[in-house]
Amino acid sequence: MQSLHKKIIFFLIFLVLYYLQTVNIFAMDSSSYQVESDVLNESGGYTASSNYRILGNLGESITGVSSSDNYKIYQGFLTTEVPILNFSISNNIINLGTLTSIDTKTATTTLTVSTNAISGYNVRAFDGTPAGITNGLMSGIKKIADATTPNVFIDLPSSGIEHFGIVATGNHASLGYASGTKINSLDNTTWADIASFTGFISEDVITVQYRASISDATPASGNFQSIATYIATGNF
Repeated sequence: MQSLHKKIIFFLIFLVLYYLQTVNIFAMDSSSYQVESDVLNESGGYTASSNYRILGNLGESITGVSSSDNYKIYQGFLTTEVPILNFSISNNIINLGTLTSIDTKTATTTLTVSTNAISGYNVRAFDGTPAGITNGLMSGIKKIADATTPNVFIDLPSSGIEHFGIVATGNHASLGYASGTKINSLDNTTWADIASFTGFISEDVITVQYRASISDATPASGNFQSIATYIATGNF
């Protein structure tokens, strides 16, 4: 009788362990909300006094970060990792050469973004030409006009039409560029959309093409210049 009792207890314990090992816990959500860091534990919450407040819990196990080439998992309600945002630009000087009214000159630069930000990143740009100078390609008081206003995307202008602007391409380039068929412009008062993503990303590459053309009515030749400033933001 004692032996049978031991076997029954062992069988019940095995069932409990098997059940615990096969429970799947998902983020809580509905059509109205999403809780990304839900947790099952023994206790927890805020501990506070007049000088501090600490968020803690008790009873968790197997916390930390697991990853492979295809995924990255933060295990545990309070698991954290140092925020990382890497942003680089392949070249910081662009030379469009000599502009004419019979063709459109182009030159490119490559932006590379990596981040572990849970909601991804945004890259934007604006015209960083010194204050007091109208944005666009400038040579003294002479200007090659912007193709459009920032984030009002238009079809690529034809050669012989005076314009200056950018086209961004890549898997996560802003949709306004329509996979390279639309042009955007930089401005010193409005951020221009370049690219964005909503999750972890490693070496996301965006190619920015600068385009310029002049018309027969464009003022006499000169050394036209502009300054573009880019900023990448991690959505931690």
